[in-house]
Amino acid sequence: MGARAAWERFQLGGSDGAGAVDVVDVRREILTSWRRSRLSGVNPLRLDVPHEDVDLDSRFARAARPVLEAGTEQLADSGLCLAVTDRSGRVLWSWGPDPARRRRLDELALLEGYRFDEETAGTNGLGTALEADRIVTVTGEEHFKEVFHPFACVAAPVHDPITGRAVGALNVTCRAGELHPLLASAVRTMVRDVREELLAMSGERERQLLDLFLAEPARRATPVITMGRDLLIANDAAAELRLDHRRLWSRILDSSDGATVDLPGCDGRTASVRMISDQHRVAGAVLVVDDHARPPETLAPDVTETLADAVERCGAATLRGEPGTGKRHVACWVLADRGHPCAEVVDAADIVASGLGEWCRRLGRALDEVAPVLLTHLETIDPDALAGVTSILNRSRRGPVVATWVASDTTSPGRLSGLLAAIGGPVVHVAPLRTRPGDVAALAQAALPASTSLLPEVAELLTEHHWPGNIAELHHEVRTAAAAAGHGPIRPEHLPPYLRSGRRLSPLERAEAGVIAEMLAASAGNKTEAARRLGITRPTLYARMRTYRL
Repeated sequence: MGARAAWERFQLGGSDGAGAVDVVDVRREILTSWRRSRLSGVNPLRLDVPHEDVDLDSRFARAARPVLEAGTEQLADSGLCLAVTDRSGRVLWSWGPDPARRRRLDELALLEGYRFDEETAGTNGLGTALEADRIVTVTGEEHFKEVFHPFACVAAPVHDPITGRAVGALNVTCRAGELHPLLASAVRTMVRDVREELLAMSGERERQLLDLFLAEPARRATPVITMGRDLLIANDAAAELRLDHRRLWSRILDSSDGATVDLPGCDGRTASVRMISDQHRVAGAVLVVDDHARPPETLAPDVTETLADAVERCGAATLRGEPGTGKRHVACWVLADRGHPCAEVVDAADIVASGLGEWCRRLGRALDEVAPVLLTHLETIDPDALAGVTSILNRSRRGPVVATWVASDTTSPGRLSGLLAAIGGPVVHVAPLRTRPGDVAALAQAALPASTSLLPEVAELLTEHHWPGNIAELHHEVRTAAAAAGHGPIRPEHLPPYLRSGRRLSPLERAEAGVIAEMLAASAGNKTEAARRLGITRPTLYARMRTYRL
């Protein structure tokens, strides 16, 4: 089957294209990207990419643009087009060698401010490189949107040489029939040159902080952070905490060498502080996060108690819940509270990027250690990979295993039944926030520093919202509001418009909104499938979603 026929069969297939196209028809990484694109609701027949404001004076933009502009003279007759995006896929700069190709860039919206992340633009060089976190080639009909089919793209993410985090992506585009095997090498060279420029732009203080971070004893499981006013370097365990740099730095400035600080938004976790001084001023700090924390306020006590009991009795359990309900956090807290070292996180979503063989070897090595294993995103494991992953989990293990599974409580295990049996222990359901309106105000306050309060009318507005993104959405909104409020209390005007303009739902409306949200979760966000399960038309579903702000 040709690429065009495979693309058409996928678009006419089921809710995720499964069964319509096999890996023999297209490359596995492309099929996986197509599935992600469909689940994100990307329209394959329309260009339809949004425009947003971008920071053209960011450190990455200032490093990347001169490097690429310096090579445009050599590319004047090549037919190649160049583009740079930030880490969110928003275009910072693009270039075409002649007026005809520049007009084509205009038609494709490959212009400053337009967004090309995979969730918005589907499978494409820039978005898929950022999603997979490695160099990718997308040719012709491998693009999810039909308008991109005449072209081929080679793109790669750029990682900051200090922090190691992706800060953007570079892309080379040509006609689909003109793809040259040396383009990948050219993109790698451009990435290397931009990284060198980023390193050259780093000041002496950033280099000092990096040296101190690298000198810290290797601790695979313990979160370690080195930070300054404009820089935060974290190991993998600390990156999982998703710390607010600005708020944490404020607490460092109020602290002292050898003190213990509360980590903002981490439900009671603390860190010991080693100050870095520069001529009697605080230049930075090294933080080592403590193993234990206060019981998380983000989950009902019955969840933590059930999970703790399962870990003690069975040595394993699976946490099931919608995205943003706090599954990973409660798993880490329960394991630490039971005297286990911090878990080794093995994310099933990494299978696509690292390859099944390498990922399975990593899982096997983790199971051979005494430290517990936190296996996340079971729902992303491809059907073809299930047998191999299940066989590894059926081996003997030395420490506890806790898994997380994004699904509603009405979702049948289906193809994951064998995998869940291999993990062992019970499946513990984590309730969505919409079923706990009485907890919303306390959960919102738990995400804020003690000095920031919610006015009663704000608490009421938050309680009235349905929170389809659960605790993660709530925490994001109140932290954003706290930044807008400065040193004062959070007022209604600090909330986004969609939270200020709500009305209180009747009990019947709450019940209907709950059913719709459950069907959307059970359908992995696919609105066509959710409408079919609900027995309503898709326009009716969209109308209900707008009414209930889902």
